[in-house]
Amino acid sequence: MSSISVVMPVRNAERFLDEAIASVTSQTFRDIELIVVIDASTDRSEEIARASARQDARIRVAQNYGLGLVDALNTGCALAEAALVARLDGDDRMHPTRLQRQQDFLEANPQVVALGSPAVIIDEASRPIGRIAVPVADAALRARLVRGNPFVHSSMMLRRSAVAASGGYRNDFPLVEDVDLWFRIAQLGRLANLPEPLVDYRRHSASVSAANDERQRLAHHLYILAWQCREGLIEEAAAAPLRLDLARLFERIGALSLEPGQFQASDLALFQRLVPRLGGGETRRLRRIVAGARRQGRIGAAAAIRFGLEATASRLAYDLRSRRSARRLSRLSGESSAWESSDR
Repeated sequence: MSSISVVMPVRNAERFLDEAIASVTSQTFRDIELIVVIDASTDRSEEIARASARQDARIRVAQNYGLGLVDALNTGCALAEAALVARLDGDDRMHPTRLQRQQDFLEANPQVVALGSPAVIIDEASRPIGRIAVPVADAALRARLVRGNPFVHSSMMLRRSAVAASGGYRNDFPLVEDVDLWFRIAQLGRLANLPEPLVDYRRHSASVSAANDERQRLAHHLYILAWQCREGLIEEAAAAPLRLDLARLFERIGALSLEPGQFQASDLALFQRLVPRLGGGETRRLRRIVAGARRQGRIGAAAAIRFGLEATASRLAYDLRSRRSARRLSRLSGESSAWESSDR
């Protein structure tokens, strides 16, 4: 039995699949199995995966017959034989020592159930174009989890027992199935990221994240709102209009990114209602849109300045709400560590 099972769901990744598979089979840690789950690919992905499997007995190829990413992930996890399950997408790459470094850390820290790392962003030609920074410590990860995704999915190594105990991936929240799992698995043990990047995350025009950016942002906000309702942090009566406003917000952000000149007074009113619910990144996006509307004469200078002041003032309320949610997540896991105010 292998020490680490690597699960790689694949749908139409022929351009990058050879590179992804090679990054796994060339790891310095050799005691592995790679489970490639083909999810209704219409390109040469399956042919490439099976050719690699003929050359390396550690590779297994499974079919998912188009049931979707969540089912592909669960298929791979169900087939995994090792106690540790690592993730990699078919268009990303592992750094050569990734599995060894993560295995060493988890062996030394048995209380940690989910471990990731930062990532180097690469383009279609595999050139570095940026970096995804993530918190490292458990407290900071929980604080970030209630505001955004603190993990790079392709960097994750999970204890298979914790995945099983948490119920695995679910279809309840499309586009944020990973965040849903992190919330549940966080109740079983500690979370961690290693400080150095261990994967290359590819950003290209056909990637799911590029095609669904605004939908993913909305899905994450709706997930957090649903979780807060379940935990009694917000009343359903207050959450219902928030859901409608959030859906409208991301619809308008998408439309205004294409046609900035279509900014309306109702957009400003929507932004003002929601800015207390949004984090720094989303708030900055709204401020840029409002500043652009001011330059185009769609709103007056006084209204734009007032919105900027409201956005600044709302940061405190947002931070307090986030810390309350993070402490709730900590209590659910039985953790007693002091909560940090920064995402280190």
